[in-house]
Amino acid sequence: MKKPGLITREYVNTVIKERPRDIHKGDCGKVLVIAGSVGMAGAAVLCARGALRAGAGLVRISAPEELYSILQVGVPEATCVPRERSLPELAACDAAAVGPGLGDDETNAGLIRGILENYDKTIVLDADGINAISRFDLGKSLKATKAQVILTPHPGEAARFLRYCGEDISGADRLRVAELLVRHSGAICVLKGSKTLVATRDGNSYINTTGNPGMATGGSGDVLTGIIAVADVIKEDSPQAVRELQNMGIHVVMLTGDNERTAKAIGKQAGVDEVIAGVLPEGKESVIRALSKKGKVAMVGDGINDAPALTRADIGIAIGAGTDIAIDAADVVLMKSRLSDVPAAIRLSRATLRNIHQNL
Repeated sequence: MKKPGLITREYVNTVIKERPRDIHKGDCGKVLVIAGSVGMAGAAVLCARGALRAGAGLVRISAPEELYSILQVGVPEATCVPRERSLPELAACDAAAVGPGLGDDETNAGLIRGILENYDKTIVLDADGINAISRFDLGKSLKATKAQVILTPHPGEAARFLRYCGEDISGADRLRVAELLVRHSGAICVLKGSKTLVATRDGNSYINTTGNPGMATGGSGDVLTGIIAVADVIKEDSPQAVRELQNMGIHVVMLTGDNERTAKAIGKQAGVDEVIAGVLPEGKESVIRALSKKGKVAMVGDGINDAPALTRADIGIAIGAGTDIAIDAADVVLMKSRLSDVPAAIRLSRATLRNIHQNL
């Protein structure tokens, strides 16, 4: 595995953007929290609160019905659904947070197997969700899933999972443990602890430099699971914007630094024509230059790393809630920060050109 990068407050501020003022809950994603059991309802409460505090538009909790009174007092913003309705409910959700306080009931085997084999969006597996993989021999389902899976084990859960995979990690450092987790799960892995380590399938790893000793308390991991479940939700208007561009005869390319598997999963949700993944920040401008040789290129971006590519494109389009550097580099700024405004802007420009030609 390569030398780890660092997750700093400054880096996080380039990823998490200010929200547009006219945003609504439908733009912010739906998360299903599959958590909690008798005696551990608090884990479901904390996970759901984490998802809501991180910005999820709607959160539902799949739990035993005898926990409803606790959950609806603890998280009044969330709705509750019966545990046996988990799979049908997932069809309408953008991400699933699975495992906090789930317990070791044998019915969890069929539930988690069904999620892995039938869901193709984002799954965050934590606590008993991870333990269930080894307890019920679900390794093949985990490796074969079409979903974007993120494992969030603490060292004990990591050791149990790797023993199931035939690995002895006695004396292994955290970077080696994270590498083995990725290899045997095929997932992105977040190895919790002081200086939490994030490892991806493309061999990259990142050390979190933030946090404090106050996080060393029961429930912190449940909150983290809810937060992560929100992170990979695409904007609700993205698929419609892509369809409109395609209907206008425009080839839509997704250009990202994410690994190929993650990028293709998100690209599939959005319906894009082509995915170019694993692009380093300094490489985006080169990709735009290469695409320009095939025809006119419009680039849509919002981050500091997008600025050179926005400048290189024939038309640079910045998201209004993005960084000042990206906005300064662009030719057009979408003030409402909606991707659906991209095809609207192109239609407007085409109509303007037609009027100019007619007048000439």
